[in-house]
Amino acid sequence: MAPAFSDNPALSGWPFWVLELTPSASLNEVNRAAREIAGKLALQMDGAGEYPTPAGVMSRDEFLVREAQAVLIDPQRRLLAEFWYLPPAAPAEEDDEHRETATADQWRRHLGVG
Repeated sequence: MAPAFSDNPALSGWPFWVLELTPSASLNEVNRAAREIAGKLALQMDGAGEYPTPAGVMSRDEFLVREAQAVLIDPQRRLLAEFWYLPPAAPAEEDDEHRETATADQWRRHLGVG
């Protein structure tokens, strides 16, 4: 299931993940990233069809790139994505218990609690 159509509000940060951007990205950076990724997908370049998320690597296609761009150029929809944004997790060989703690720590830092 594509995060774009999930009922889980925590997945609302997906447009930034798809375009591999952070909430500090300008409108020009959003459009540039979408063009670059769409071009790489059209040329079937290695790694173009995958993007990192806090839950691991997901697959992307041209539709998902266009959807992510549409969300991030709409100020109201972008605000929700910015609110729920978490940086993608670095790939690591961790056990599930450690991974849950790391995610909880990320949320606390993100929310400015503790």
